[in-house]
Amino acid sequence: MSLDHEILKRTCADEFESLYRSLYLALSEHQDILLLARTGTEKILNAVKAIQSQPMFSAHEPRIMLLLCNPGMVAELISSGILDVEKMGMANIVPGKHTNSLIKQLISFPNLVSGTPAKIIQFIQKGYIDIHTFDAIIIEDVSYFQYLGYFDHLQHLLDMLDQHTKVIFTSKLENQLDLPIPLRNSVHIVNELRLKFPFKFHAFTIIADEAEKPETCFGLLCELNLRPTLVFCSHRGAVIRLEKFLLSKQLKAGSIHGGLSNEEYEQLMAMFRNGTIHVLITTDLATMDTKLPEIEYIVHYHLPLNSKSYQRRNQILLNQRSFGTAFHLIQEDEDQPDFIQTLPDVIHLNLNHELPLNSWWSTIKLVVEGKGSLSQEDVINLMLTHGKLHRDEIGLFEVGEQCYYQAVSSKKANKAAKRLDGVHLDKSILYASVVDITYS
Repeated sequence: MSLDHEILKRTCADEFESLYRSLYLALSEHQDILLLARTGTEKILNAVKAIQSQPMFSAHEPRIMLLLCNPGMVAELISSGILDVEKMGMANIVPGKHTNSLIKQLISFPNLVSGTPAKIIQFIQKGYIDIHTFDAIIIEDVSYFQYLGYFDHLQHLLDMLDQHTKVIFTSKLENQLDLPIPLRNSVHIVNELRLKFPFKFHAFTIIADEAEKPETCFGLLCELNLRPTLVFCSHRGAVIRLEKFLLSKQLKAGSIHGGLSNEEYEQLMAMFRNGTIHVLITTDLATMDTKLPEIEYIVHYHLPLNSKSYQRRNQILLNQRSFGTAFHLIQEDEDQPDFIQTLPDVIHLNLNHELPLNSWWSTIKLVVEGKGSLSQEDVINLMLTHGKLHRDEIGLFEVGEQCYYQAVSSKKANKAAKRLDGVHLDKSILYASVVDITYS
């Protein structure tokens, strides 16, 4: 069992159970369900579990289609260890994979087929996927599908479904209730956002001598495997040294501290929010940022000097979740601060460190020279027409102080940036470049 799986079990059991129970009951009575809940991958895992547990599927394993905006989520689902992929059988239909290898996966008739809407529809039209063989479809974060312009794809897919096929739409936004979603039937709403769970905070201790701390931190981040993580150090020098060490190990990480310019800070935070990087090393400066993404883990590389700073760090976990996990990296004989009464449970890491998979996303920086500005819709159209990207290769968009940041598929980023660089717009010129962390 992976470290990540063990932590999930211990930190969010109540929320897991509530999500599962609500979905299980709703599925027994309704065909189309809109699930509103804070969590990300956990929401999908519970949807799969609730479908598999339905009495109607007691005689056979249900066949499930998982529609994703973020193709990288599949890696997170698999790495969690909660989905038994080998037992279920799985085909992941995403851009960049060789068609012949995908066809071989589909011939084995897997019970879980995941992919982006455009790719799934393409494979249905070519006859590689029979939509009528699926018992249920899970649509991850329907509000983001609309943001990327996938509404027509979804509607087309749902129009092809048999009436007995169950559909679960998911969203993190309560205002999703006011947005149009493609429907076959009236939708039953399961609103877990209104439930107030007591915040469950778990801390773990990892013992490491000062000289071993960088290697230990590297091992921990490998175990956490592309989950958004903040690593707190006591001062700027330690932040820079740890960043250099992790980069020397080929683990992509960024750092923020008081020595950065506004432009450098803005760029790093955009890359962290859109998933280009998943590890951010920082001083307590990060606790002041109100636009952090959903943080899953905090690593106290150095413990703070007072309880207020400690609480501020851990409070970041509360932004979008009702549970959180922190790790203390300490020496065996290190004295604990007065505000930590009891040493958290000690856990031991596997020393055979395996680097996480590369991120699905890279970031293109766009600068407009001349008059005019770009809207989100303008940028998406530029990515489609000039960048030659598909919709499922376009991620989060962010407006900077003097530029724009657009997440795109890592495999296509360099070519897309070259095609976009120098494009003439109305009374202006567009300059595009890929921004990234450089390994030392």
